[in-house]
Amino acid sequence: MKKTIKYLVLLPLLCLMGCKDDCPQSCPDGRIKIGNDCMCPSGTVEYQGACKEKHPSYFWVDSTTCGCISGELFIAYNQTDLKDSNSKNNDGSFTSQFTLAYNNLGRWTGVKYYPKNDSLYFWWFSDASFFDCQKNSFATGKFYENKNKLKLDIFFFEGSEVDFESRRNPTDSCTLWMSNRF
Repeated sequence: MKKTIKYLVLLPLLCLMGCKDDCPQSCPDGRIKIGNDCMCPSGTVEYQGACKEKHPSYFWVDSTTCGCISGELFIAYNQTDLKDSNSKNNDGSFTSQFTLAYNNLGRWTGVKYYPKNDSLYFWWFSDASFFDCQKNSFATGKFYENKNKLKLDIFFFEGSEVDFESRRNPTDSCTLWMSNRF
């Protein structure tokens, strides 16, 4: 009986000790062991130390001149919205909703997409509390490399979103380069 209890206690310990480098828990944050390296699994990409779902319409920051956007910014959109004839406007643009997520806080924002030059206009990009800038903003953007890269020029202004005079006189601006890692 004592031997049986001894084996029941030692067996799990021996199993854990024998696991070493091929243990699933030896790779953090959902990574998998490939050779000697912990890598993001297929269908995901490495971004700021974590594995994120890979999708053609999911964009993460590659570089920025925006000192007040220091956290994790993620933008997503529905690809169908940019070609659906039901959302086409008289000026040839399409109206869509984009999701902005900054440091795990998300919101939807309306966007106009102009297919002739692959450009975007965000009437309302962020309010004063969304980024560290503490200012409201709107943005213009353009897709590059077959919609795999996105350049956003963000314009910050004082006043409310409907204050047209404030929008005409931005107090600051910056640029974000984003990609979907395809």
